[in-house]
Amino acid sequence: MFPFIYNKLYIKELIKKRFKAVDISGTNFKIAEAKMGIILPKNE
Repeated sequence: MFPFIYNKLYIKELIKKRFKAVDISGTNFKIAEAKMGIILPKNE
């Protein structure tokens, strides 16, 4: 359980530093956002 919590916190820190999501290995962004409970800024 701890690795999942750590990953979510790490992603939130990257977003604060203005990192943006580029690709999620063929997974839909909406599915990933729903599973993590956060909105991913996308590099469009």
